[in-house]
Amino acid sequence: MRKIVVLLIALFVLIASVSLATAAPLVFKFAGQSPPEHMTTKHMEMIAQEINERTEGRVEVRVYPASQLGNYSLIFEEMMRGTIDMEL
Repeated sequence: MRKIVVLLIALFVLIASVSLATAAPLVFKFAGQSPPEHMTTKHMEMIAQEINERTEGRVEVRVYPASQLGNYSLIFEEMMRGTIDMEL
């Protein structure tokens, strides 16, 4: 009985590790108001790159500068709805 329990635990660990390794990355939208060449946008891109590197690609942050996702009030509303994840 004990061997079966150990075998089942090992099987669950194997399945969990395989499913985590093959899972699609989490994608977050990062909205900004500044133009692409502005220092704020460059910092947003640095933040996105840092997150991608530190999570080894498991989390992806997409930067949308220059009000691509709407003006401030629309972005704020979409953040409350959960369709935009971050704003700067």
